Amino acid sequence: MMGYRPKFLGAVGALIVAASLAQTFTFTAMGAQLPADNAQDTQVDSSQVKQGDASQPSTGESSPSAQPSGNGTQTGASAAAPSASNPSKAPTSSQSPTAADHSAVNGQQSQQASGESRSEASPDTGDTNAGSDNGGSAPDPSVQGWVVNDGVKHWYDHGVMVKDEQVYDPESRAWYQLDAQGDVVTGEFYWSQTHDWYDFDKTGAMVKGMAYIHERNGSKWVYYSFDTGAMAHDEQYLDFDGQHTGWYLFDHYTGAVTYGWKYLAQGHKWVYYGIPDGRMRKGEQDINGAWYYFDLSSGAVTYGWKYLPQGRKWVYYGIPDGKMRKGEQCIGGAWYYFNDWTGATLYGWQWDHGKQVFYDRVSGKMVHGAVMIDGMPYYFDQWTGRRYARNEIIGRLLAQARSSYGKNIDAPGILAANGGLICPFGPCMAWVWWVFHESGLGIFLADGAASGWPHHNFDWYRVRGRVSMTPQVGDIAFYKWPGWADAYSASHAGIVVSVNGGHAIVADAIFGGIGERPSYNVLVGYAHPYWG
Repeated sequence: MMGYRPKFLGAVGALIVAASLAQTFTFTAMGAQLPADNAQDTQVDSSQVKQGDASQPSTGESSPSAQPSGNGTQTGASAAAPSASNPSKAPTSSQSPTAADHSAVNGQQSQQASGESRSEASPDTGDTNAGSDNGGSAPDPSVQGWVVNDGVKHWYDHGVMVKDEQVYDPESRAWYQLDAQGDVVTGEFYWSQTHDWYDFDKTGAMVKGMAYIHERNGSKWVYYSFDTGAMAHDEQYLDFDGQHTGWYLFDHYTGAVTYGWKYLAQGHKWVYYGIPDGRMRKGEQDINGAWYYFDLSSGAVTYGWKYLPQGRKWVYYGIPDGKMRKGEQCIGGAWYYFNDWTGATLYGWQWDHGKQVFYDRVSGKMVHGAVMIDGMPYYFDQWTGRRYARNEIIGRLLAQARSSYGKNIDAPGILAANGGLICPFGPCMAWVWWVFHESGLGIFLADGAASGWPHHNFDWYRVRGRVSMTPQVGDIAFYKWPGWADAYSASHAGIVVSVNGGHAIVADAIFGGIGERPSYNVLVGYAHPYWG
């Protein structure tokens, strides 16, 4: 592109220029030499000046190769060498060349020697940089770090302005991002080289760690890596201080911190990211008034039974919500009771909604039916677990006895099938055993002994001091017929079904059938089962 042309000098102007040049330059056979007082500062290669160039115009008009460019920067060899047509490039005695001038001259000399041309920076740019922006003067390797150009700060590396890169400033101990023009970036920035988002404060220093960002469509907390400064996405483990050590989840697209419940498909687990810090919770946690337990390693919600050593308690976390259960709960078909405040499994005797129940001391399960507790038999409702009172247990026993009246019950056969002992003298004791067994009260008869011999059962109660001559409903009446089984303490047995004025009515099984009869006069005593 053709630049502008300098106007022809007038006659007076020509004389002034000629006189000035005569004072400034002395031409020798080898080339041009600067005045002696400036010789030590700037040297110009004699090869830059064409000796005896007859083609140089005498009118003072520049040749096309020496024309200035449109932006005031000259190109070509003649642009670097002072001549009569370019007096502005010659330093005067009143202004010595600067270090920047050294750099410019040296760079031009090397280019001209190799036959290259390079644009020269305009002298009035105000640029304090002694380096190069890929144009103008050659780079000065000594220029390193920040340089202010026209009030704008740029970073130079060995004299070359850095562009579209990140640089580390040891003085501020911070990283900076330079855009495609070499300007310092502030605020959020997407760098195509790494395909990551970064953030830079008002000074341009890279932001690292947790940061709160205000946006038009909402604000968010994000995290910038302490290693690279890049915005974090997806599941990340942070370990930069005590408050922010643990697992976090950052939105895959926006990088925003995730809060609350989240299902992680890759781990097949539900986890919880706490509010307000966003850190994955682990261990026992209270969330909105409900207690949960998160695995100490993976953070996964725990389900089912869990022993908490710090509380020395067994608790249960429900399925599918993972909440700690409290109060009465049915789990796997069994009932349990958990403390209303701590969630601890309760054991033993408990009052629940007006009823007394018992929870197994090992498993914690609510017991039902006939159960031995501390060596004593108890009966609990088959559905509710409510403990039966004495009269309820006896009523259950008598109902079973009366259900067999007039029937042919093979009590001895059933007793034998259950591993019991058969008495060859009659079915009386086998029938008493059958009534207890079929009513679910087997343990109330001699702690569950299964014997068809009357004396076995009578002796069991007698040695425990539970035999008297006063009848009570539900007692077992023992008799001894004279003339046979004299060697035994008792030879017949029945169940007292009623007492009237001290006289008992007994239900028994004899060869004539099963039914109620007045107590016999061969009584040896009434055994009193423990009814709770």
